[in-house]
Amino acid sequence: MISDEDDIVQNLNEEVDEEYLLKIGRKREELIFKYLTDLYHNNENVSIEWLNETSEIGLSYDIKINFIDESEKPHQIEVKTTSKPVDNYQFSVSIQEVVEILKNPTTYYIYRVNLTNRSLTITEDIKLNLSDKRQLELKVNVLTTNDLDSRK
Repeated sequence: MISDEDDIVQNLNEEVDEEYLLKIGRKREELIFKYLTDLYHNNENVSIEWLNETSEIGLSYDIKINFIDESEKPHQIEVKTTSKPVDNYQFSVSIQEVVEILKNPTTYYIYRVNLTNRSLTITEDIKLNLSDKRQLELKVNVLTTNDLDSRK
């Protein structure tokens, strides 16, 4: 279960408010960073970096877990957030994220935070799950020029 003292109320505007989305994303990255810090607080072999702590740096993941003794490869964590009550777990993935998934198939994770039901879903072995269609299915939305113009 996800809990947070500082609730963010769902935006009911029909237009996408980019500033609102960035605020939600940063809050949830911070929440996951604190969750991981608490989870590993007794493990001196683990160091956790919140890559976007001071500002968005544009990498294909938000948090990195490093293993000081190099017993494991670093884990890359991308945080995806939704406030929709029912969203069928659909979310966008950038081409940079796909490249990272393919480069690091066993160490790239997507942490899906749902604000409405206050839950966390962790997706791992993404490449394997896509190829076997166990948990994941890739869908592509084709946008027309009109779709892109309407987003401006």
